[in-house]
Amino acid sequence: MLEYNKIKFEIEKRYFNLKHFIPKYTDMKPDGFRLACENKTLKVRTLQLISNTLKLPMSYWFEEEDKLLMAEGEIQYGETFPEIIKRLNALLEDSMDDKKRMKMEIDELKDRLGIRKVGT
Repeated sequence: MLEYNKIKFEIEKRYFNLKHFIPKYTDMKPDGFRLACENKTLKVRTLQLISNTLKLPMSYWFEEEDKLLMAEGEIQYGETFPEIIKRLNALLEDSMDDKKRMKMEIDELKDRLGIRKVGT
């Protein structure tokens, strides 16, 4: 998701004043820009103008979101079905390993505390 504060930070990091930068390099006023970001209505053209001026690729604004999607196991563009199945199986194996590790840690803690299951 595109964040106003991230754009504002990058503009100010380069010693630009947001109130002067936005009208000079885009076709917006600062308040309109802020509202467009908050309402998720910022035009791609406006973001491209900002990216060009700051010399940042458009992907920069979405990199964190892309990483989160990949971490969640979302289908990646261009993946074949065997690649998807292989990746999801790896995620499943990792999950099972985590479950086994957590069960072992719980059992170890129960032993330390002297907690036993009924009937054992």
